[in-house]
Amino acid sequence: MLKFKYTKSNGEVTERVGLIMQPARKNDLMLDLTACDEEERFIVENLLADYRTKLDALNKEYSKLSNYMKEFKPEGISERKTI
Repeated sequence: MLKFKYTKSNGEVTERVGLIMQPARKNDLMLDLTACDEEERFIVENLLADYRTKLDALNKEYSKLSNYMKEFKPEGISERKTI
């Protein structure tokens, strides 16, 4: 869990507490399947489809969580402290 101050684009500063769900990135994160043959690609695609289906089901079951999902620009975060 992370406690931090966040400066919004309008200059307002707020104190926040959150769990990082996905670290900020500037590049696309991909599974590079170049070295896989067609069968391996098919298996990976199906595994990921199953994963997404399960994630969607969890999101529906715990829909309240989506109310708390927010994006924070890394440049607006200061005074980071793990709690």
